[in-house]
Amino acid sequence: MGRSFTNSHIFNASGLTKPQFKKTLTDMMKAKGYAKASEDDASMSLSLVFSKDRKWVTILGEDVNSAELAKSLDLQVLSVELVDSDFAEIKLHSADSVDTLMLGNPYMDEYPDPTPDKWQSILGESTWSQVEEIQSGNHTFAEDALAEFAQLIGLGENILLENDDIPQGAEILHFKKAKEKKLTLNAAFKQVFGPELEKRGFKLAKGGNMYIGQIAEDVFAFITVKKEDSRYLVVPKDLLQKAIEKNRVKDISHFTVNCAIDSIYSEELPFKMDNFNANSFYSNFWIASRFGLPNDNIPMAHAYIAGDDESLLAAMDRCLKVSKEMLFKIIFDIDNMDSYLLYLYRINDSFEDELFCKCNDYDKVIETELDRRTNMYNWHSTEYFECIKKKIEAIMNDENKHTEIMKKIAERKQRNINILRKYGIEI
Repeated sequence: MGRSFTNSHIFNASGLTKPQFKKTLTDMMKAKGYAKASEDDASMSLSLVFSKDRKWVTILGEDVNSAELAKSLDLQVLSVELVDSDFAEIKLHSADSVDTLMLGNPYMDEYPDPTPDKWQSILGESTWSQVEEIQSGNHTFAEDALAEFAQLIGLGENILLENDDIPQGAEILHFKKAKEKKLTLNAAFKQVFGPELEKRGFKLAKGGNMYIGQIAEDVFAFITVKKEDSRYLVVPKDLLQKAIEKNRVKDISHFTVNCAIDSIYSEELPFKMDNFNANSFYSNFWIASRFGLPNDNIPMAHAYIAGDDESLLAAMDRCLKVSKEMLFKIIFDIDNMDSYLLYLYRINDSFEDELFCKCNDYDKVIETELDRRTNMYNWHSTEYFECIKKKIEAIMNDENKHTEIMKKIAERKQRNINILRKYGIEI
């Protein structure tokens, strides 16, 4: 899968200073019924990333609405949506209008053509013909076209920022409802999953929404929540009916709870779920798919009405129930390095050769996976597994190679222990 994200960028046409811009945004939030808050009390947090010349202000956070920003601030706002690295939909919002520009190869048969005159204000000295050159260019990934467009308008690399990847130097503003605090997705996750995971020895990592727990010697589980794109996901009939009754159909959102399993010997532990390690995290649906288990009654993502605490908590409760029946059963069956290696193979179709040096019985691990595949897929070829076995034996019989590997993974272990401690996890 390619890369996907959405973000928003405000065109700071009047050249407001950072304090002036923060005050303008705070005043806008105040008008919407929000007050300043600390990080712990916040129901909404906005991260502001200024370009070097302050021409652009990238605004990151949950449920940022570019159209509302443009109307409330009376400024032009650029919304960017990258879909699986195939195409990008860029919308330029003004107080009373919106214009759309597509880059890459859209899935839709029909989409609106841009109006070049509406883009001239942000293009400055650049020309529309340069935009057309980018549109017609041969780009392997749509984000490459995005990066070129960003250079034209002076936005730079900030166009590729993601909501959960806040760069150093960002200005972070925290807000809460002046009268009542709405439950956020992260808060609901902590409220529902927190007690269950803490019973199993997990701890909430400092500064995030991820629970980390040691499930076996030198093996850790990383569990977090992720908001999903609702456009391509199913909405249960009962929830849809409630949303219709409340006139809240547009507010239906989806989330998944995901888990990554990794050893203390990893080159890089998955302390957050991002595009670099998204393939290490699995939801209940994908765990069932990879392990060949029935997933007909497991939703790809859980739906709820955003801003409705009751709806969000009900969805999170359903997710926990499914997780106990599926995700937890799989991950808590891992009790040593041998069973961890078997999990890796069933998830990724590959072993980590170096970890066989920490295995109790590598012959049994390989034979177990071969037997499973033979029984499940009627796959009788043993050549591949014999090759793996010979490779491991070569390492075990080469004292210098074995010593080198043991030293390398011992260094990784100590480094990762130190990093875990920074997140508040002691082992």
